[in-house]
Amino acid sequence: MKVEKVNAEEVEVSQEVVLSKICEIRGERVMLEKDLAALYEIETEVLMRAIRRNTELLSVHFMFELSRDENEALRPLSIILKREKEEIRHLPIAFTEHGILQVANVLRSKKVKYISVRITEIFIETRKRILTHESLSVEIDKLRKQVGEHDKEIDLFLEYLEQSKQAELERNQIRSVGFERKDNNGLAVV
Repeated sequence: MKVEKVNAEEVEVSQEVVLSKICEIRGERVMLEKDLAALYEIETEVLMRAIRRNTELLSVHFMFELSRDENEALRPLSIILKREKEEIRHLPIAFTEHGILQVANVLRSKKVKYISVRITEIFIETRKRILTHESLSVEIDKLRKQVGEHDKEIDLFLEYLEQSKQAELERNQIRSVGFERKDNNGLAVV
């Protein structure tokens, strides 16, 4: 039996590559079987054979088969048009974050385990960013509401100032009733 010697430093998986393989289906962030096999550097058929041999370790919480509609939605239009008449042999399997770890246990390869840990780290980092983004979004919404309320108050204040200014102008334009007194030069005396 061949013993695999792999160091964690030797296994490099780019965050950008992993992120490009993650998609959201049914409200879950998942990775498709072909993408996972590519990251593990094995053939998709080898991956699926290992999964079929170990179905008891991979529950429905860790993986699910895509529906035809979900599969069509993920494929580019050019591929859909080319393969319109072709029959799909099987629908792709999507693996959750925990499913990816379970698959690594099923495959029993150190390299796959290191890659799996790296993928999980990227899932966790992404989840943290999403949570931070959501909390920032909530704070921005709160500020918008406050600004909106302040805008209403400022508009009301400006309207009051405008009314006061108009009232002052009207008071100044009211002429007194009676005669104007004029001085020797013919100018009105106040």
